Amino acid sequence: MPTVRTRRVKGKRWAKGGSSSSNPEIKKHRNAARTGFFAPEKSTSGLTVSALSQFEKDNAGSDDEGPVDNRSTGGLSAASFMSYSFDGTVFEHVQQKWNSPHASHREACAVLAAVSEVVSDGKSGPMVEMEYFAALMTAMENTTDSESLAAVAYLISLIIEKVPEGILRAKFSMASKVFVTTASQQSESGTSAFHRAVVRCLGVLLRAQEPAVWSSSSTQSVFRSLLMYTADSRPKVRKGAQEWVVKIMTHPLSDISQPPFHPGCSSLAKFCSQVLEESRGTSDSTPSLHILRLLRDLIGHLPIQSVKNLCENVLRLMTVGDTITTSVCMRALHGLFAASPKAATLSAELCGQLITSLYDYQPHVNDVQPCLAWLAVLQAAHIHLGQLDARLCTGHLQRVCAAAYQFLLSEKDLVRQGAAEFLVLLLRQCGSACVPVMASQLSTAPSGTATQAHRLFRCFEAGLQHRYHAAWDLTLQVLGVAFEVLGKDLHAVMSKGIRSLCDHYNTPNFPYKKQLQAAVSAAVTAMGPRIFLKAVPLNLEERELMTEFPRAWLLPVFKNAIKNTELDYFTSYFMPLALRLRATAAKLVAASKPLEATLYTTLQSQIWDLLPGFCTNATDLVTSFRAVARLLGTALKERDDLIPMICTSLRHIIDTANDSNDVKAEVGTFAKNFMPILFGLATRGLKENDAEKALTETHRQAVLDCIRSYSSVAPAKLVSTFGEQICQKLNQEDAARTKQALMDLAISLASHAPQPVIAGFFTVGVAHIQNALNSSMQKKAYQLLEVMCGAGGEAFVSSQLTTIQEQLQQAQSITSAAAKRPRLKCIRHITGKLTSSSGKQFISALLPEIILSTKEVNEKTRTLGYGALLQMAHAIQTVSGTSLEESTEEFLVLLAGGLAGSPHMTSATVNAIAKLVIQFRDHVQSSLLEKLLDLLPTLLMSRHREVVKSTLILVKVLIGVVDKNQLREHLQTLIVTLLGWSTESQNHFRLKAKIVFERLIRKFGYPDVARYVPAKHAKLITNIRKTTERAKRKKAEKRDAYLEGSGSKRKSKKDEDDSDDGLFSSDESDGEAMDIDYSKHQSGASTRRKAWIKEGGDEDPLDLLDPSSSRKVLATKPHQQRQQSTESAFEVRDGKLLIDDEDEGEASTPHKSGDDMAMDEGDTSPWSASKGTKRRRNRDDDDDDDMDDIKGVTGGGGIHRRMPKKGKESPGKTTGTEYKAKKAGGDIKKHGKHDPYAYMPLSFNMLNRRKSAKAKSSFKNAAASHGAPPQSGGRSSSSGGRGRGRGGSRGGGRGRGGGRGRGGGRGGVRR
Repeated sequence: MPTVRTRRVKGKRWAKGGSSSSNPEIKKHRNAARTGFFAPEKSTSGLTVSALSQFEKDNAGSDDEGPVDNRSTGGLSAASFMSYSFDGTVFEHVQQKWNSPHASHREACAVLAAVSEVVSDGKSGPMVEMEYFAALMTAMENTTDSESLAAVAYLISLIIEKVPEGILRAKFSMASKVFVTTASQQSESGTSAFHRAVVRCLGVLLRAQEPAVWSSSSTQSVFRSLLMYTADSRPKVRKGAQEWVVKIMTHPLSDISQPPFHPGCSSLAKFCSQVLEESRGTSDSTPSLHILRLLRDLIGHLPIQSVKNLCENVLRLMTVGDTITTSVCMRALHGLFAASPKAATLSAELCGQLITSLYDYQPHVNDVQPCLAWLAVLQAAHIHLGQLDARLCTGHLQRVCAAAYQFLLSEKDLVRQGAAEFLVLLLRQCGSACVPVMASQLSTAPSGTATQAHRLFRCFEAGLQHRYHAAWDLTLQVLGVAFEVLGKDLHAVMSKGIRSLCDHYNTPNFPYKKQLQAAVSAAVTAMGPRIFLKAVPLNLEERELMTEFPRAWLLPVFKNAIKNTELDYFTSYFMPLALRLRATAAKLVAASKPLEATLYTTLQSQIWDLLPGFCTNATDLVTSFRAVARLLGTALKERDDLIPMICTSLRHIIDTANDSNDVKAEVGTFAKNFMPILFGLATRGLKENDAEKALTETHRQAVLDCIRSYSSVAPAKLVSTFGEQICQKLNQEDAARTKQALMDLAISLASHAPQPVIAGFFTVGVAHIQNALNSSMQKKAYQLLEVMCGAGGEAFVSSQLTTIQEQLQQAQSITSAAAKRPRLKCIRHITGKLTSSSGKQFISALLPEIILSTKEVNEKTRTLGYGALLQMAHAIQTVSGTSLEESTEEFLVLLAGGLAGSPHMTSATVNAIAKLVIQFRDHVQSSLLEKLLDLLPTLLMSRHREVVKSTLILVKVLIGVVDKNQLREHLQTLIVTLLGWSTESQNHFRLKAKIVFERLIRKFGYPDVARYVPAKHAKLITNIRKTTERAKRKKAEKRDAYLEGSGSKRKSKKDEDDSDDGLFSSDESDGEAMDIDYSKHQSGASTRRKAWIKEGGDEDPLDLLDPSSSRKVLATKPHQQRQQSTESAFEVRDGKLLIDDEDEGEASTPHKSGDDMAMDEGDTSPWSASKGTKRRRNRDDDDDDDMDDIKGVTGGGGIHRRMPKKGKESPGKTTGTEYKAKKAGGDIKKHGKHDPYAYMPLSFNMLNRRKSAKAKSSFKNAAASHGAPPQSGGRSSSSGGRGRGRGGSRGGGRGRGGGRGRGGGRGGVRR
């Protein structure tokens, strides 16, 4: 609010006490108000650009702004300013800042008002962009004040993008000259807001120019002026300039014959090279860092010669040794490779030269961020090289893999993990391009010649050596990917590696058997079992009657690995092997050796388990299925234990046959052989006089699934024959088990049966649907109808739709509980096919049943009920032919009829309404929602709990769906009704009501809800508010802890210029992810991050002229081996042995500085160069009680892990440590244990005669209690022997329980 300044004049004053009089004597201002003195002038405004400039000159010397008036100098009011018709929303943001307290905002509004006056003079209607652009450019030429120039430039930057490109091209010379000249004049005094606006204007102008204009020297000069801003010290100006340079260079040119590169590439490359060269010899590397940030996005759009020169400069900068500079250089090179430039920018030869040069800058293996950055750059480089020249990429692949394996020897887990991910991605990305080249070399090379494939796989084999034991889990992962990518074509070079891999499995206590099995599985899948077993035979019959099979573990691995291979190999190798093993098992049973027989039986069963894998996408089905079909048919008849495997294998074969007509025809010819066998197995043992035993339910289901699959490829005549026989037997058979089995066969055939067979199945099914006495047959009849309604007999069902509707309605009251789920599925299918008006009657008749199904106990039945409900809602729209809004309202009205039923029906109806409202939330009309809101209080006051429970669900749904203003009208009634269920006597719904209140508070806010809550229920709302705030605080603390732990820091928002806040930065983002503000670093050596040189004791001094010296320069301080102290931990003084009272963790762990912990806790991003400052908490600083019962071993994993002691203390553990406080100094008392001190405290009360008796009794109780065990059954640390009390002075006094210790001296004053 503006302040009113008054002058002290010797005029008439108010009498004492008269200043508050309502009838003053002087009414000057009141009379002026009546006459309209303060009203805005009716005449045309005289505010122009020249008048505004004159006004600023007249008031230039005044520092007192005075009160802010809502009127401009020429009488332009806020209302008239806001009434201007600005085209679109270009100046909408400026309009909103009319009353802003910032001077820069007011200046922009004043300039806009003046320009609007000029543009709108004598014109009606909206003002176009060209008029504003012309007026603002004129104002910029005639304005010299910095603040006014900033406002004008900002307004031009808003409007210039709306100006047509033709105008920008025509006025380019004039406009660019004005911008460049004004910017040069304001280079020292201009604000950052002005320069940001100029950058934007220049960017828009340059982007609109044609290629021919770029050949002019004036255009190149303007572009160089824009490039100068890319290294500006002001972050927002620099960022804006870099963004616009990128937009200009990547903008498609409008010329028909587009040049291969932008005409400004030469100027850009020359400018960047100049800055990089100038910065290389100075101590201030900030400009070069800014240019590298620009090159990260643009170096992939430059011609090859410019790229080569820039890359040379970048590599020279990396030799400086500054970690920040190296990181940014790596990022720039990564941007080049990741952009996947064309050959005219980065040729294969240049890419290979850059890869070779990068090996000179390989970092030390224990330097986390440099290692990850280096690997990321090489990964992108090799991927791009593989796209350009696969042969050249193959030549570099072995060297980079060998270098990556060196990082697997690192002490840092992050480095090892990054190296493994690098190898995996490299193999997957480059493998497809390099494998054909290596395969060609391998096929043409003489025998015994080491090709690229041999050398490459030798690197992967080296990962199995013992020196990589710390990274065996990672090397096995890489080896598995190598098998997956290279195994199919380069398996000839992998035999040795496969044997070495399998030999590791039998190594005692090998910890990575799961990873090893995954690698073997990848090898088997890639190269096939035939080739794999040539390298690693199973040796199951190496000698007669073996009892140990070292490679039997391969069979379970083969089960999930074999696919896309030759089925003939199973027939020729594995099946005879299984038969021989079975024969050997029979011999052992006859020889009374059941244990050995079980071993051989298990082996032959595992071999048969491989059959489904061989049948999955088999490559030779056309030629090999005829041979295997006879064996499978015989096995089905003779061996019941193989039925699941054989049926699964046949289904896999049929799935493959559906994709190939040749295979389908071949498999279909054997349907006449397999179908009778399968039908016989499905009905075996069902009759009383059957000699054979019936199949188990699992085997029988496998047979039925196989019949369902085989009927899809079997001839239609054969399926019709079997279908007719089933219908005939169903009408003749009376045995329940047989009829159920026949019904299962009908269900299996129905999906692929011809129309006559489906008609017979329908007649049988309808007869059993009406049979309420046999629930099992009724359930199967519904299942049969469901299959026919699905994919099997759509045409038949459509023709019999009316009959099916009648049958379903008639059977509604006699449906058994077991048949509900298949009945709901049938209803859902039939509802989706409704088209006529009779469909409404069908829906109305079955709607109560569907509503009640949503309250079923079985979850699957409830889900089907809700699905049928939604299907009916869509069917209403189809049948009625109305919009979704109208059909939804009509269906909800039908549902509302259920509210008049029983409590159970009412509850189910409320659930159904809630489901529909949330499903069709966008199509439910507000009038219908209003009716539901009016209904809520009545439902909530019901005496039946299930109704109230469902209503609370509906309340939660309506809170989320109904508009806030509409719901506010019912807020008080809703709150009062809900509070009836939140009292103590209604514990059943207290939590549910609390959840509803939480949602109300979230929607309306705490004050609006608390307004209607009575005082006796205020605690509930207060508790919700506190709980919500506490949860938010904890969430924020967790987020902050995560950010702090990951090394990232929140950027503090600092404005570059307080006067530029808000308005001038609204069109640009304030920051950028992973953008470093290098301008904050001062020049000099202090700006550079510390670096350390890694030298060993026996090594020669580091040669800094060696190109490979960069790997000895670390970004983090290397860990030095701590020399063991020979100093004794004991001290002898006056004949006494003194033991240091220092904590074990603090004594054994050296203090780490921030530099030591930088890599442990810093940012693990490969591009990060920031130093971590958070110290890792010492592991020994954790709860000491958790360490009391731990063995004093050296630590480690497996058998060397720490184990708790049972029944006695750890060796070297000092008595009394269990009383040490976790978070405070001194000792604490523990329940069930003695006091932690071994003395009686001295007190003045002991000198008082009246209180001495009490002191004596307490001493007696303490002395008498030492012999009694503590309540918890534990041992007292001061009950005998030498104890250690942590509270007393160091002395030899005798502690409680007769033990002499350090805990209590004779004075006994507690610390």
